[in-house]
Amino acid sequence: MNQPAKKIDAFSINFSTDNQRHRRERIIELAKLLTEDPVRKERRKKGLCVNCYYDKGRLGGAAMTTRPCGCCGEEMSFGSTATDALCLDCAKILGLCKRCGATMELKRLNGKALDEILEVVQEKQSQIKPST
Repeated sequence: MNQPAKKIDAFSINFSTDNQRHRRERIIELAKLLTEDPVRKERRKKGLCVNCYYDKGRLGGAAMTTRPCGCCGEEMSFGSTATDALCLDCAKILGLCKRCGATMELKRLNGKALDEILEVVQEKQSQIKPST
Protein backbone atom coordinates (compact mmCIF):
# COMPACT_ATOMS: atom_id res chain seq x y z
CA MET A 1 0.00 0.00 0.00
CA ASN A 2 1.25 3.45 -0.86
CA GLN A 3 0.04 6.70 0.60
CA PRO A 4 0.48 10.13 -0.91
CA ALA A 5 2.76 12.60 0.85
CA LYS A 6 1.03 14.56 3.61
CA LYS A 7 0.37 18.10 2.50
CA ILE A 8 2.29 20.46 4.75
CA ASP A 9 0.86 23.95 4.76
CA ALA A 10 -0.30 26.55 7.31
CA PHE A 11 -3.64 24.82 7.79
CA SER A 12 -2.20 21.31 8.28
CA ILE A 13 0.45 22.54 10.73
CA ASN A 14 -2.08 24.43 12.89
CA PHE A 15 -4.66 21.66 12.63
CA SER A 16 -2.14 19.03 13.80
CA THR A 17 -0.87 21.33 16.54
CA ASP A 18 -4.39 21.93 17.87
CA ASN A 19 -5.19 18.20 17.76
CA GLN A 20 -2.03 17.26 19.65
CA ARG A 21 -2.56 20.03 22.20
CA HIS A 22 -6.09 18.72 22.82
CA ARG A 23 -4.74 15.15 23.06
CA ARG A 24 -2.17 16.25 25.65
CA GLU A 25 -4.90 17.95 27.71
CA ARG A 26 -7.03 14.77 27.64
CA ILE A 27 -4.06 12.67 28.79
CA ILE A 28 -3.29 15.07 31.66
CA GLU A 29 -6.97 15.04 32.71
CA LEU A 30 -7.05 11.23 32.56
CA ALA A 31 -3.92 11.01 34.71
CA LYS A 32 -5.57 13.30 37.27
CA LEU A 33 -8.73 11.14 37.34
CA LEU A 34 -6.73 7.91 37.65
CA THR A 35 -4.68 9.35 40.50
CA GLU A 36 -7.46 11.09 42.45
CA ASP A 37 -10.33 8.65 41.71
CA PRO A 38 -12.95 11.30 42.59
CA VAL A 39 -16.00 9.01 42.30
CA ARG A 40 -14.49 5.88 43.83
CA LYS A 41 -17.74 4.66 45.46
CA GLU A 42 -19.73 5.01 42.23
CA ARG A 43 -16.95 3.32 40.24
CA ARG A 44 -16.81 0.37 42.63
CA LYS A 45 -20.63 -0.02 42.56
CA LYS A 46 -20.36 -0.40 38.79
CA GLY A 47 -17.70 -3.09 39.26
CA LEU A 48 -14.93 -1.29 37.35
CA CYS A 49 -11.23 -0.77 38.09
CA VAL A 50 -9.87 2.78 37.82
CA ASN A 51 -8.54 2.28 34.29
CA CYS A 52 -11.76 0.82 32.87
CA TYR A 53 -13.94 3.45 34.55
CA TYR A 54 -12.03 6.59 33.58
CA ASP A 55 -10.39 5.63 30.28
CA LYS A 56 -13.14 5.85 27.67
CA GLY A 57 -10.89 4.61 24.84
CA ARG A 58 -12.61 1.23 24.44
CA LEU A 59 -13.16 -0.06 20.92
CA GLY A 60 -15.54 -2.71 19.72
CA GLY A 61 -16.99 -3.91 16.47
CA ALA A 62 -20.60 -3.14 15.56
CA ALA A 63 -22.15 -6.52 16.32
CA MET A 64 -24.45 -7.72 19.07
CA THR A 65 -22.26 -10.08 21.07
CA THR A 66 -22.81 -12.64 23.81
CA ARG A 67 -20.13 -13.97 26.12
CA PRO A 68 -20.29 -16.20 29.17
CA CYS A 69 -19.08 -14.83 32.49
CA GLY A 70 -15.52 -16.06 33.09
CA CYS A 71 -16.54 -17.25 36.55
CA CYS A 72 -20.14 -18.52 36.67
CA GLY A 73 -20.75 -18.99 32.94
CA GLU A 74 -23.89 -16.78 32.89
CA GLU A 75 -24.55 -15.60 29.32
CA MET A 76 -24.00 -11.83 29.06
CA SER A 77 -25.19 -9.67 26.13
CA PHE A 78 -23.43 -6.61 24.71
CA GLY A 79 -24.21 -4.06 22.02
CA SER A 80 -20.77 -4.48 20.45
CA THR A 81 -17.78 -6.81 20.46
CA ALA A 82 -16.34 -4.89 23.44
CA THR A 83 -17.38 -7.38 26.14
CA ASP A 84 -16.81 -7.80 29.85
CA ALA A 85 -14.81 -10.59 31.50
CA LEU A 86 -17.25 -11.16 34.39
CA CYS A 87 -20.90 -10.56 35.26
CA LEU A 88 -21.41 -7.84 37.86
CA ASP A 89 -22.39 -10.32 40.62
CA CYS A 90 -19.21 -12.36 40.21
CA ALA A 91 -17.07 -9.23 39.89
CA LYS A 92 -18.39 -7.95 43.22
CA ILE A 93 -18.01 -11.33 44.97
CA LEU A 94 -14.43 -11.68 43.72
CA GLY A 95 -13.44 -8.01 44.09
CA LEU A 96 -12.43 -7.89 40.42
CA CYS A 97 -13.21 -5.51 37.57
CA LYS A 98 -16.12 -6.82 35.52
CA ARG A 99 -14.68 -5.42 32.32
CA CYS A 100 -11.05 -6.60 32.40
CA GLY A 101 -10.82 -9.00 35.38
CA ALA A 102 -8.09 -7.08 37.22
CA THR A 103 -8.30 -6.29 40.94
CA MET A 104 -10.40 -3.20 41.62
CA GLU A 105 -7.44 -1.15 42.86
CA LEU A 106 -4.92 -2.68 40.44
CA LYS A 107 -2.95 -4.33 43.24
CA ARG A 108 -1.40 -7.71 42.49
CA LEU A 109 -2.61 -10.63 44.59
CA ASN A 110 -0.68 -13.64 45.81
CA GLY A 111 -0.82 -16.16 48.57
CA LYS A 112 -4.03 -16.58 50.55
CA ALA A 113 -5.94 -13.70 48.90
CA LEU A 114 -5.34 -15.11 45.41
CA ASP A 115 -6.08 -18.68 46.53
CA GLU A 116 -9.44 -17.58 48.02
CA ILE A 117 -10.52 -15.95 44.74
CA LEU A 118 -9.43 -18.95 42.70
CA GLU A 119 -11.38 -21.30 45.03
CA VAL A 120 -14.58 -19.30 44.45
CA VAL A 121 -14.01 -19.31 40.68
CA GLN A 122 -13.34 -23.07 40.68
CA GLU A 123 -16.47 -23.74 42.76
CA LYS A 124 -18.68 -21.62 40.49
CA GLN A 125 -17.21 -23.17 37.36
CA SER A 126 -17.87 -26.67 38.69
CA GLN A 127 -21.58 -25.75 38.87
CA ILE A 128 -21.79 -24.79 35.19
CA LYS A 129 -23.89 -27.23 33.26
CA PRO A 130 -22.25 -28.33 30.00
CA SER A 131 -23.97 -27.07 26.81
CA THR A 132 -25.83 -29.64 24.82
